Amino acid sequence: MPVVLLIDSVSSHLEMKVFEYASLKGIELYRLHPNATRIKQRLDVGVFGPLKKGGMKCCGVTADTMPVML
Repeated sequence: MPVVLLIDSVSSHLEMKVFEYASLKGIELYRLHPNATRIKQRLDVGVFGPLKKGGMKCCGVTADTMPVML
């Protein structure tokens, strides 16, 4: 099954070695346009939010017990 990873346009994500490494691991990288807020917001609501919620439920983590990242 193919793995697709959407990445932002942070300069460290744009190095060719990142794409080469991902390719070796069977991961296809797709870079989002720098000003693609309208796309990213929809992904947060429709994809990443439910994925995070499901992952937290699976691991027995709640918002109260989730570690804070600074």
